[in-house]
Amino acid sequence: LDYFVQDIEQQLANLVTDRLFLDTRIEWLEQYPRYFKAIEARIEKVPHLGRKDRESSEELVSYWQRYEELVQRCPANTAQSILHFRWMLEEYRVSLFAQSLGTKIPVSAQRLEKQLDLIQG
Repeated sequence: LDYFVQDIEQQLANLVTDRLFLDTRIEWLEQYPRYFKAIEARIEKVPHLGRKDRESSEELVSYWQRYEELVQRCPANTAQSILHFRWMLEEYRVSLFAQSLGTKIPVSAQRLEKQLDLIQG
């Protein structure tokens, strides 16, 4: 269960930052209640977490690492595309762990890969 706690702690740390209201556009701030509901829905499944939850967590960790690499090394002209990828990841979390809440934008692993290709040119 360590991976589970770490994943949720990391997600919350990424959502609730010191610069939350400076760096987050209103369209995404409006999604925060749904993101928190998705976390709650996932926590409610704790006694019944299976292999799929762990695999989804690992997949998200991998995507987040790629996002952080992009932030570090990509030129400013790709900043909006990178930021869009960041919010796609949040939506992907909802689709994986609390599908009944729906997503703001269409998202899938294929769409994430397509966005990465777009960013990297």
